[in-house]
Amino acid sequence: MTKTKGIYIKRVYHGLRNSHEYKIWENMKQRCYNRNNTRYSYYGGRGIVICDKWLDSFEVFYKDMGERPEGMTIDRINNDGNYEPTNCRWATRTEQNINKKYKSAISRNVYKSPVSPHRPYTVKISRHYKVYYLGHYKTVKEAIKARDAWKEPAV
Repeated sequence: MTKTKGIYIKRVYHGLRNSHEYKIWENMKQRCYNRNNTRYSYYGGRGIVICDKWLDSFEVFYKDMGERPEGMTIDRINNDGNYEPTNCRWATRTEQNINKKYKSAISRNVYKSPVSPHRPYTVKISRHYKVYYLGHYKTVKEAIKARDAWKEPAV
């Protein structure tokens, strides 16, 4: 038992602190919640979060995902979706590359997204080490119009 602010907290030791799964869980939290993380703009900055039960407990994350197969890492099936049991799997780098959010640039800062069939065109602008996602659009013309209307935020 550990005493924190007058409250005794029971510590649970799972013996997996040095495991691949634990490091993946920790990195996932950093990408989603630490604004100083170099990958934050691609995760937390886009609104990607971790479901409460995983965020609160490595043990629950491990129970849901199981042991990481050799050569695999966590992958979100829907790249616009959150880290949660129904949207995550263990995948190889090849599988992840197939599942990338942006397949190709259609025009400067306009990308075709394979995961959003109803609004397949996305505008993404990178400036000063930040990435701005302007949204998903039904047509290339709408996406280009949004890109052209965008004004860089004051620093």
